[in-house]
Amino acid sequence: MDNQNKLNIQIGTSQNTDGIYIEITENGPYILHGKPKIVQQFIIPNQQGISVNYQEGEKFEAKDTTYLCRCGQSFN
Repeated sequence: MDNQNKLNIQIGTSQNTDGIYIEITENGPYILHGKPKIVQQFIIPNQQGISVNYQEGEKFEAKDTTYLCRCGQSFN
């Protein structure tokens, strides 16, 4: 495998064996490969405003390939 196509795995992590990974495209969407669980999460602060917990929100269906817009301009 040449350096251009080499996976860069952060120290302390391992490669996912389920075939789930995120491809980052230049000036385009994130492309999710595989069928990961996609769940909206909200950060819940305490009375002092410090983030202390997460609360699950809406769940979304993932297909074999799912495109996630990162421009903030799409409405779907």
